[in-house]
Amino acid sequence: DLNGKFHVLINNAQPCSGQFRAYNSPDYLDPLIAAVAARCNVMTTQKGKTGVPCTRDFGMNCTDIGVLSRTCDAIIGIVNGPMWPAMNRDNSTGIEHWLFLRDNGEDMMLFPNEKYAVNVEQAIQRAKEMGLA
Repeated sequence: DLNGKFHVLINNAQPCSGQFRAYNSPDYLDPLIAAVAARCNVMTTQKGKTGVPCTRDFGMNCTDIGVLSRTCDAIIGIVNGPMWPAMNRDNSTGIEHWLFLRDNGEDMMLFPNEKYAVNVEQAIQRAKEMGLA
């Protein structure tokens, strides 16, 4: 049972709808992941070079990721397929920090505590402001 073991869920899966064009390789978010993992227990949705556990390591599907998200304090990531199950009614008040990565200007305004970053450097800065890095 992984519930409660991870403080931060990071969706680093490749975006395919133009929402985060800065993403240029599977390792693009590794500096952010490493910065957050230095302070928090982190689970990602795509394997990287950081050594941080990945949902794929545990055979998790999108529904499993949504269930895992309910036990996290913060969710960081690109708004794409693996992120949507985490954006549920329970998490609207249960997640302390949301950090969405997008560079197309789209603000979703789904949660009162959501923040945005347009590149990995800004994401690291926002994570520091949130006390996550």
